[in-house]
Amino acid sequence: GQGSLALARRGGTGPPIALEHSGAKPSWVISGPGEFSCIMPDALARRYGASGINWIGKWIRYQYPGLPDWGGVATQVRWTPGQFELVAQSFHVLMRKRRVSLNVGFQRATAGALARRAHSDVQTDSPTGIVEFQAAETGEPIDYEWRGGDLMSDVLAQLVTASGQEWTVDADRIARW
Repeated sequence: GQGSLALARRGGTGPPIALEHSGAKPSWVISGPGEFSCIMPDALARRYGASGINWIGKWIRYQYPGLPDWGGVATQVRWTPGQFELVAQSFHVLMRKRRVSLNVGFQRATAGALARRAHSDVQTDSPTGIVEFQAAETGEPIDYEWRGGDLMSDVLAQLVTASGQEWTVDADRIARW
């Protein structure tokens, strides 16, 4: 079986559209975005309106028995003669290009507490679409210097490096540290 694939508007609003597809390739990555791709015949993609709507930014949910659900954002489409390929990155990317405005010097806390604080700061000005950020406050406290930066590429990456801990985002858009 191919599993089930659904496409929803950006933000997950409105009813999802079930998509026929083949060759689904989901990947799950810790502390960064996983990827998904699938193909469909050109005629089928056009029936779904692929020629008339922008698929980039649409939300994808893939379900396959025995695997965790995969959720993410369509990032690319590729047309080749006779077929259409849909490519997406997992919901981790919702935290990309979100500026952390904290610039308050050093703070000593666990990496989980610092990550949750950074996410909370971003949510004030630019909601990420992450519905919850769960952070276990385990491990040794670290000294972290708040210098602003991108939530995913700068702050979370630095906290992973400093602590040796990991984070992920599931298909329901819940982040876990």
